[in-house]
Amino acid sequence: MISIEYPPEKNATQIWSHIRSAVGDSNHPFRLLTLSTSSKDAKPQSRIVVLREADDQNTLLMYTDSRSDKVSHIRENPSGCLQFWDPGRQLQVTIGCSLECITTGKQHEKHNAGIKGRGRALYTTKASPGENLGPSFQEPEHWDFDQVNYFALIRAEATEMTALQLHKDHHLRMRCRFNRGSWQGTWIVP
Repeated sequence: MISIEYPPEKNATQIWSHIRSAVGDSNHPFRLLTLSTSSKDAKPQSRIVVLREADDQNTLLMYTDSRSDKVSHIRENPSGCLQFWDPGRQLQVTIGCSLECITTGKQHEKHNAGIKGRGRALYTTKASPGENLGPSFQEPEHWDFDQVNYFALIRAEATEMTALQLHKDHHLRMRCRFNRGSWQGTWIVP
């Protein structure tokens, strides 16, 4: 995926296209990614999220419950990290980003309206994410549901991209920063 025949900027643009192609493709290795945040007391947390949208420059969207820990982390400290792994290409991509939670507005309404069936139930449980349900497991159809929808968008604006291409002969690594509408970067030691 990363080629020394191209400058880091061109590689970054190609990687971003690879990320964009994961939207809507449940089999794409970049569809599931790791989102890392930290609380105001600097305790980091990482979790898997689903990529829902990617624009053609540097913005990604994911979904969450507005009562989740990640939302309070983002409000306390909007800096975060996204990590993608493509095992077939042996490619790791790490995105440094500024995060924002969106709970109102046209973009929120558009995505919320697109959630159907069981997916909608994920954002209407009376119990908050991480809340104790007791000692015995209950199937989701037995949970209590609320009329309130706790759906939220997580908007990630990429500020930096580091890509590591593993190879049996040599590894390649580059770092780019998103500046004035384009990626600008350099090769770095793996």
